[in-house]
Amino acid sequence: MLTMIIGVVLNLLGILALWSSFTSSYYMDPALQDVFYLALGLWGISVVGALLCLSPVTRRAGSTLVSIGSLIFFPLGLIAMIGARKMLNEQKRSQKSDHHGAHHSNGYSDLV
Repeated sequence: MLTMIIGVVLNLLGILALWSSFTSSYYMDPALQDVFYLALGLWGISVVGALLCLSPVTRRAGSTLVSIGSLIFFPLGLIAMIGARKMLNEQKRSQKSDHHGAHHSNGYSDLV
């Protein structure tokens, strides 16, 4: 979870760097403004996904949203995508170990 949060924050830093490049120039190209708004919207999707990851029920949908929202931030976005994937793998492992531990019996205790 921590890796994913760090990745989402790094994506925000990328947006802030993009914003500072817009404000430092005298003329803002409308196409670059569109890229900024697209990046801001996708970052918002990542934040919503990170919030959904707080609940185990919506963790899969949340990690998918984090991955989709991080695509545009390509080198930095990989950190959030890797963190989301790692969190899903940890949840699968814990569910698998809980599943095997709960249903594993020697047969005799089921009869008693």
